[in-house]
Amino acid sequence: MATPRGLAWILFANLAIAVDYSMIMPTGWQYVASLGGSELFYGATIAAFPIGRIVFMMPIGAWSDRKGFFSPFRVANAIGLLGGVVYGLSSALGSKWFAMLGRFLGGCGATLPLSAWAARSYPPQKRVQIESYQKAAQLIGVALGPALNAMFVKLDIKLGILELNPLTCAGYFPALLSLVMLLGFMYGVDEPPSVEAPLVPGSRVEPLRRLSASGAWCLIFNAFHTNVQISAIDTIVAPLTARHLGWSLLQNSALFAGLALISFAGAVGGIIATKRGLKALTLVKIGLLLNMVSATLISISLRNAPDVLDMSFVMAAGVFGTWATLLYTGANGGLYQQACGDSQGFLGALYTMAFASGRPLGALVGGALLDENPLPLCITLPGLVVLALVLQFVSSRRLQQAEDQAILAHDMRQQGGNSNLACEG
Repeated sequence: MATPRGLAWILFANLAIAVDYSMIMPTGWQYVASLGGSELFYGATIAAFPIGRIVFMMPIGAWSDRKGFFSPFRVANAIGLLGGVVYGLSSALGSKWFAMLGRFLGGCGATLPLSAWAARSYPPQKRVQIESYQKAAQLIGVALGPALNAMFVKLDIKLGILELNPLTCAGYFPALLSLVMLLGFMYGVDEPPSVEAPLVPGSRVEPLRRLSASGAWCLIFNAFHTNVQISAIDTIVAPLTARHLGWSLLQNSALFAGLALISFAGAVGGIIATKRGLKALTLVKIGLLLNMVSATLISISLRNAPDVLDMSFVMAAGVFGTWATLLYTGANGGLYQQACGDSQGFLGALYTMAFASGRPLGALVGGALLDENPLPLCITLPGLVVLALVLQFVSSRRLQQAEDQAILAHDMRQQGGNSNLACEG
């Protein structure tokens, strides 16, 4: 059976969605302030994006389970395009509420069932590798988004109602990406066949039972705390470098570009490890142990922040944390897909919701540190990783069984398909 076309577009969409989320980080506070919004309103505007994802993720995922991927892909991309345009037009419309609405719509559009498509297009043996590619694209996009502001630093053009400048381009550029994705998904992405039996219509209890019995719920927690860490680093890095090192928007853009490269190196390390035979579950455990070390180093480096700070130590700890996180996120997502069976859209949406919900918490603990209260961040980061490690070891046996059963079921299905072909011949 030929593999459906479209993996390149799936990876591009992962990166583009992450860019949409993170691109406003260096400029969003200025944009909201220019519209009369407070710092609290800015925080709510940032949170509107993941909230939009959380609201729409499950319906879109269930829709793809029942009706296929073409319509969900098109609708989500169209909503994302609208969100970027609304955010960019907020300055011309003169309302901070349009900025928040634009971010909410952007989040609603960032719900394409990408992992579900990949899980239905590739066998269980390949899912860890493919999911590693996807998670690498996502987290690289989170770091790359702020770096892209460097392209618009000197832009200042007004075309009627359109105002093109560094503040509005954080909406217009993601809108352009959504338009490109809309066209690309229409003509470059095939509808995959079901790798496993389709989900029984009306059944929602069975997928949740599967989640509980396989132990995959602890992988959802891993996705949550991973994004808490990434979001916290994302929130604090630009203000800290500006305060302590006097860095400009261009310099901070270069810093985020560097973090994107570090993210890529971590993801490549995870991909190489799985290709060389390291089991997904083992890689997750190793990655969590390394992440515990990195989270502890980050907490130690920030215990007296934001005023008393050794920026060299902070940046080194952040780089190690970013690398360690990317090392195992692909294996974590691939293992989760193997446990999902035929409910890739529904349960995959649950996983992505957990991933998205970590961002508001990360932003909150990062904001608390910037507000001269480092304790929430210094407790949260290592505390969540320790809890994740405990849950991982408790569920190890069931997770390994789920991985083995997924591979065995696929092999048996392939053998049955080959036998049918032989009989027809």
